Formats: sequence, C-alpha cells, structure tokens
Amino acid sequence: MKTAKISQIIILATIAFLFCVKNFSEEKWFHAYDESQMLDSPNFAFSHSYLLSNGNYVLADAGGFDCFWLNKDAYVCDYWFIYVAETDKHGNLKWAKYLYNSASFGPPDYLNTGVYNVEGVIDNKDGTFIVVIKGVMVNSLSACSLLFDDRGNLISQKITDYDLVGECIKTPDDNYFIVGNYSLNSSAFAKYDVSLKKFVWATYFIDDAHIPVGKWKGTFIQNNNFVVIFSYEDSDSVRTALASFNKEGELVWAKGFNNSMPPPYLDYLMEPFICSSSDGGFFIISCKFPRHEGAFIMKLDAEGNIIWQRNVSHPSYPFEYYVYRGIIETEDGGVIVMDQQQESMGGNFIKIDKDGILKWVKEVDLDEWGNSIYRNGDNLVISTYGGYEGFTRRGGILLSLSSEGDYPENCYPDWSDDAELISTNVSITPLDLTFSKYFPNNFEADGDFVAVDYANYLSDWLVCGDKFPGIISIQKLSSPFRLKLTGWNFEKGCKVYINGEKVGSVEYKGKDKTNRTKIVLSGSNLKKKLPKGERVCIQVINPDGNQSDCFYFTR
Repeated sequence: MKTAKISQIIILATIAFLFCVKNFSEEKWFHAYDESQMLDSPNFAFSHSYLLSNGNYVLADAGGFDCFWLNKDAYVCDYWFIYVAETDKHGNLKWAKYLYNSASFGPPDYLNTGVYNVEGVIDNKDGTFIVVIKGVMVNSLSACSLLFDDRGNLISQKITDYDLVGECIKTPDDNYFIVGNYSLNSSAFAKYDVSLKKFVWATYFIDDAHIPVGKWKGTFIQNNNFVVIFSYEDSDSVRTALASFNKEGELVWAKGFNNSMPPPYLDYLMEPFICSSSDGGFFIISCKFPRHEGAFIMKLDAEGNIIWQRNVSHPSYPFEYYVYRGIIETEDGGVIVMDQQQESMGGNFIKIDKDGILKWVKEVDLDEWGNSIYRNGDNLVISTYGGYEGFTRRGGILLSLSSEGDYPENCYPDWSDDAELISTNVSITPLDLTFSKYFPNNFEADGDFVAVDYANYLSDWLVCGDKFPGIISIQKLSSPFRLKLTGWNFEKGCKVYINGEKVGSVEYKGKDKTNRTKIVLSGSNLKKKLPKGERVCIQVINPDGNQSDCFYFTR
C-alpha cells in the first residue's frame, strides 16, 4: 500500500514537472522596434525575420520611398533603403543598420535604381550571415548579397549579372537552396555551399513545350529533394506548377494545377504558399484569381497528388478576405495559417486539422499582418510591420506565441477570438508537366570564373560613392599566368594589392560599352602570392587613394 502511494506521488510529480517544462519551453514574448533604435533612419520598418543557428534573430527589410537631406551637401530621394538588425534569442536588439542607394551613388548603367526586397538570410554558422536582396535595376532584375559579421559590420556586397532573384531555404546538410527567375520567363535554381562559401551548381528550366515555368512562389525540402511551386501569369490567366528536384538539381517529378470552378473565379490559382508535412507530403495555401475572390488549401502526397482540398472564406466579408501570408505544420499533422484581410489590414491565425477541418481562428488587429512565420522549439515566431504613418510603414514587431496561438498579455495589438471562417470543398484538376534543362550550368565549383560568397560578381555601388573602384570579377589567364580584373572606376596608374601588399604590374585595358573597366595583373611572383586553396583579399587602389573593398579570391 505504501509502495503504491509512493508510486502515485512519483507519477504526479512527474506530470507536474513535465507541465512546468512545457510551460517554460513555450516562451511567449513581444517586441516592437521603433525608429529611435534604428539611428533615426527614414521610413524604418521590419517585416521579415530569420532564425540563426546560435538562436539569435536577423530582422531585414526594404524601406525608403521619400526625399531627405543625407548630409548638408546631398539631397536624395526615390529609392529604397535596406534595413538589417540582429537580436538575441529573446528578441532584444543587439545592433541595427541601414544602407542606401541612389542614382548619385551608382554606376551609369544602374541609374534610376528602384525597388529592393529582402528575400532571405544565409547563416554561415560562424557568426556571419548573408542578406540576399532582390533589386529592380532599370528594366532588369538582379540579385545582391550583403555579408555582415556578428557586430553588424558590412564585410562585402556583391551583385549577380543574372536574374537569379529569389528565396533562400536551408537544406538538411545546412547549406542553402536558392530559387529565382531567369529573364522574367523561366526559373533558376542554385545550390550554395556554406563551407565553400559559393555556388556548387545552378540550372535553369522551362517546360518541354517552351512555355515559361513562371515565377517561384515557395520552396521546401522533402526527403532531401527541393519542391518548388511556380505561378505563371499573363494578361488573362494564371497557371500553377509544382516540381521536385534532387540535390543535384535534376527533375524528380512535376505537376500542374488548374481550378475547375467557373468565372468569376477565372479557374486559376494565385499567390500560393507551401510547407512540408511530416508524412512526406505537403500543404499549399493560396488565394484565387483575382486576389479578392477567397482562398483555398490543399493537402498533397509526396508525388504531388491531391488528397483533399478546401475553400476558406469569411462569411461576412466574402470579397475582402484571403489567406495569403504563410503556413506551417503543427505537431498533430494539421497546419496553422497566417492570413491578411485586404481591406482592414488585420489578420488571423487559422488552425486546420490534418483532414482539412477548421478548428479555431484567432484574430489580430494590426495595420499590416505578418510576413514571416516559423517554429522555434515549441513556439511560433512571427514578424511584421508595426504600422503606418500616412503611406509610410513604421516600426517592426517580433512576436513569439505558443503552438496554440496564445500570445503575451502585454502585447499591444487588439486580439480577439471571435473571427469566423467557413470551409467548403473545391475542385482542383492536376496536370502532368515535364521540365527540362534549358541553360547549361553557369556556376562552377572549380574553373576560371571564381564564385565567392553569393555570386561571381561584386559591385561597390550599393554603399560607396561613384569615385570608388569596385571589383566585379576575376578571371585566370594562362601562358603566362595572369589575372584579368573587371570592375568599376579602375583608373590608369592603379595598383593591385593582395592581403595588403602591392604585387605585380598592372596593364590598363580601358572601358567597355557598359563603362566597366578592365585591367590585367601580371608578375613573376604572382603565383607565390596566390597559393592554391588559400583565400586571399585582392584590392584595387587608384592614384587618388580611393580603394575597393576586398574581393576574396581562391585559386
């Protein structure tokens, strides 16, 4: 009898202990970051956050959009700022920076530089990280990367000549898969190796009918493969495709989808978000086309076959409500969806079980609802804009909630649980597609063109004045061994330094039609200064003393 009581006490104590552990592990906190924490920068706003391997968060976004005096001599306007900050694992701000670009701070063929978007963060797992940026340069797209250390110092900035603009997703081996667009009509895929700090492969795809695959809309890892969802839009239609690629970039399978509902829904899918499920399949959440016509969610198996599909709409606001912002699987095999209401700018957390049945809705009243949702332990972490002042976004929010959507008591947004959603069946017709490689591999692990950090090309125009030289690429020439440097603003009489030491002799080759300058570096001791496998810093210094940032080169 006594033994039984002791056993009961032990069981109760164990339950109490596990309850405490569960409650302590579900750490709920809330942070709002204002402009005073961003050095009084203009139009400050954060909406995206990223979890680093050390438990810290990176906040990053684009801003700007108005005119002001940069200093007493420079008045600049009509461009976007890049904001980057790092917090500790509890959301406390460590540092914050903003970078700027304008026509007066760029090379001639990048005048009227326009919109940037932050597309992802690459965690180098050594305290440094890379912020990947999409930019619209005149009439073309490009990808840019900014490398920061753990104190917020900008180590380098680089830009691609290709239209590889896209989403970064961490792979099971802690490297990164990057997907983007190629010339606005097909899609590009690349694998980034953290240890090598460069691409190991990249490929481009269209389908066999030479119809553009379209813009990527979401990516996730499934059984060590990359699953990508695309949406191709023209004047009167939207086509959605889903494709799986192995770790070498080869196609595994592909599916296409059309919505069979009649007009006014225009029978197409648009703005899809995707996440994997623990059973090997995945979920897709999307709005219909046009955007204000409701939303739907689909569950698919590992080969892209539809298991179930549901329509999701708000009974009181059928034309203002769409699910749009993000989706993540829960421990019970269902999903939590983060949405935005188009007119009110508020949003909801929506819980849907593994069979597509709506379980609960939690509503939040914010000027604009979240842009990032992911899991950190037992918690969900969301980041969003903090609000508006006129047409200008202000501030940022980082919010940690429990797995059931419970939020901190001191959270200032107006939360309520009285939102109502309905779900009905929809009919999505699958279409088999076949993709094929369209372009050869443009990024090589070894070869004459050196890919360092994010891409092959470096430009100083993002944060440097137009008088500064900047190295874009370095190419090895043989017989005899030389280096050909291409960049901005190389001047006659410039010198080349390797790890801070002047080396070789420089032959000035002049400018090409894009105003890029070229020089050739030669010298009997050049090979000794570039030992194989060793990473070195190469800089160009003009006669006036202006110098480029390091271009990190490995022979």
